Order: sequence, then structure tokens, then C-alpha cells
Amino acid sequence: MQYNINYLRIKYALMKAFMFNSTDDILDISYSTTDTKIRIQVVLLEGSFLSEQMKEMAKENLPEFNLNITELHITKRQYNENMGEWAPKYYNWLENVLFSKAEVL
Repeated sequence: MQYNINYLRIKYALMKAFMFNSTDDILDISYSTTDTKIRIQVVLLEGSFLSEQMKEMAKENLPEFNLNITELHITKRQYNENMGEWAPKYYNWLENVLFSKAEVL
């Protein structure tokens, strides 16, 4: 059995950067890769922002990649509006979902 080591390394590096020190304001993280480019989409509660420390940690963990981090902001009401449905209502996931909350209390 062969493993996709690059996939596992990217997944672990992103978890280490965004999830080990995560805040309650982060609702959803997805990403896609193309060659040496990684596009990361972070969905946050309206009025909150991703820390520079998390962005820098992602860059440090994946130095050979060109990272493009996009922040989307959404209200609790909007995020919870599609409870019981699989896909988000107000945005689309990228190719790989790293993290997604079921609902925001």
C-alpha cells in the first residue's frame, strides 16, 4: 500500500497552523492544491479575523509552497441557516475540507 505523503504532509501542516491554536471564531477551513500553490479558504464569524501568527505558521510549515489565504466572513445566523444540510449555503468549499463546525451556538 502506498500513501500520498505530500497530501498527508500538507494536511498535517495546515492542522498544525490553524487548528492547534484555533479560536471559536473559525467556522470552516478548506483548501485546494495545484503544483506548488495552495489556496486556503477560512470562514470566520463576522467581525473577527485570522491571526497573523496562524498565517505565518502556515507559511513556515509549508515553505516550498506559495500560499493564498482568503478570509470569508459570515454571521452566526447565516452559518446556522442550513442546519441538517451537508453543503454550506453562502459559500463553496474548496477541494479538501480541513475543518467544519456543525453549527455555531
